[in-house]
Amino acid sequence: MKANKGLMAIFILCACGGPQTDLPLQNDVQSFFADCKKYADPSSYLLCESGKKRQIEIKFVDSLPIHGIKGICSTEVLGTSEILILKSNWGETQLKATIYHELGHCVLGYKHISENFEGIMFPRVRPEAYWKKNIERLIPELFNNSCPDKNPFICRISR
Repeated sequence: MKANKGLMAIFILCACGGPQTDLPLQNDVQSFFADCKKYADPSSYLLCESGKKRQIEIKFVDSLPIHGIKGICSTEVLGTSEILILKSNWGETQLKATIYHELGHCVLGYKHISENFEGIMFPRVRPEAYWKKNIERLIPELFNNSCPDKNPFICRISR
């Protein structure tokens, strides 16, 4: 009987939604939600909490539907999201930044920032050396709506 209870508990945990990820991506997804809890302003925090409960599938793929991109988030009508990350020679920090970027779209509802500014929501992939130097400074900005310009509409095209 104990074995059946254990199987039932596993089934219930898997059936509740939340991110389903390829194993190599799992730590970055967990870090995203931990950083959200640590740095988020109230509105971003609420979005992260609801994002943890949503069905988000994150996986590596061999190709993407749009040429020249490294990752994409698509949200379907029923609120299910899928993040596809191109298999590539990723640097560890570069991959983390890309996961945070795509979760920024899917969970926080962010668009890309202006190319005049730095940030995780920058529209292009930057090299590993850039992320190693800057990611710890840019993560808090992702969650607290800070903007280098006094007019936040310059930085966030749309939220």
